Amino acid sequence: MPKTPFDQPSFHQHMPPELPLDKWQRLVNLIAVIYKSPGAWLMQANRTGIETLVVDNGPRNPFKPGDAVAQDVNIYCRHVITGNKPLYVRNADLEDCWEDNPEYKDHGFKSYLGVPIQWPDGTVFGTLCTMDTVETDYPGEYVELMHQLKYAIDGDLSQLVTARKLKELSLKDELTQLNNRRGFMDLARKMIQLARRNDFSISMTFFDLNGLKEINDTSGHQTGDRLIQAFARALIEATRIEDCAARMGGDEFVLLALQKTLPETDMLVNRVRQTFEAILADDPQITNPSFCFGTRTCGPSEPYTIDSLLLESDALMYEDKKRFKEGNGE
Repeated sequence: MPKTPFDQPSFHQHMPPELPLDKWQRLVNLIAVIYKSPGAWLMQANRTGIETLVVDNGPRNPFKPGDAVAQDVNIYCRHVITGNKPLYVRNADLEDCWEDNPEYKDHGFKSYLGVPIQWPDGTVFGTLCTMDTVETDYPGEYVELMHQLKYAIDGDLSQLVTARKLKELSLKDELTQLNNRRGFMDLARKMIQLARRNDFSISMTFFDLNGLKEINDTSGHQTGDRLIQAFARALIEATRIEDCAARMGGDEFVLLALQKTLPETDMLVNRVRQTFEAILADDPQITNPSFCFGTRTCGPSEPYTIDSLLLESDALMYEDKKRFKEGNGE
């Protein structure tokens, strides 16, 4: 959800497929019929300003989807959006504040009834409204009807937010908020396509935390969770925003990066190690945190797939794990 109404992207340009545009069209058509008005509209506040999203199909409507005005233009909907409250103007001829309103000045719309459309957190999405070229005096039931119709659109936006949250949960690891395996695979395929289109090199690093089982057995799973979360934080802090990090499960993590040579990847791993150790420096139950890793780097002309990168970096990690165990007498 946006922080402010005008932070939103344009739904006219990119309509989320989860939203029932045909339902909204029928609703707006119905408003124009019930109120016997020249037009009814569903408007959205977004980065372009105040944009027409849905218009009724009547012959007297002068606006079309995609028409927009800047957010500081004194149209009726601006007051609904900025005030986050309904507005009913019976006759703009009697109110001097509308003299510079282009809807009134240029199109003759002197009556307006509009209500805010809202996201679940109360942030304004836009407005549902109707205008007329003559003075109106709608009974209370008509004003209430507009509110009831707007609740239907509010509900659709609420379902969109829920659907997006469920999708995000399905792609995120709950403990670390990194990508899980499914989320990683989706992003990794896109990164590989990008690398091939632009002749970028690509590197996959497979990490395995040392001693997680022993920590869980001796200090409890809460301490083990702190180890996992600390490593995830180290990955986030030591890598670039365009890199793709994920927890694959248990104590295993991966990092996919574009345009990284093997020496550059080794430097990145050292940053992860230093950050990891610094995060846990004052934890009395976790001493000498460490990990093993393996990196597979491919140049633009080398054949590879996401599966081959995972398999090869995993095999290299196990070689490092073997050396680690031998060095510790295991």
